[in-house]
Amino acid sequence: MELKSPEEEVVAALPEGMRPDSNLYGFPWELVICAAVVGFFAVLFFLWRSFRSVRSRLYVGREKKLALMLSGLIEEKSKLLEKFSLVQKEYEGYEVESSLKDASFEKEATEAQSLEFVEGSQISEATCEKLNRSNSEL
Repeated sequence: MELKSPEEEVVAALPEGMRPDSNLYGFPWELVICAAVVGFFAVLFFLWRSFRSVRSRLYVGREKKLALMLSGLIEEKSKLLEKFSLVQKEYEGYEVESSLKDASFEKEATEAQSLEFVEGSQISEATCEKLNRSNSEL
């Protein structure tokens, strides 16, 4: 019998699953593979979280730019609505004036039809001239 070193005797006393052979530093391959997979997923997780953090910061910057642009567009819209309301009020005033002119023109036309033109009369000639001037204005 050969003399074995104390290390070899301790290793021989270990059960088969714990004896070091071609394993990585004496650990079973299953444990090494599990640790590698867990480590790989941990690295992926940290990379994913850091990517999301950077992306959220980029979104914050983009969101600020969009907020400024949106506020500018809202101000422009309010200015345009104010101009539109002023033009609309002006147009309504113009409609009232034109309806009044139309009403006065119709009134003058009915007066002209109702009057009998008598030659030599100053009243009817003055009325006729007045009607002609109002027609030329329109």
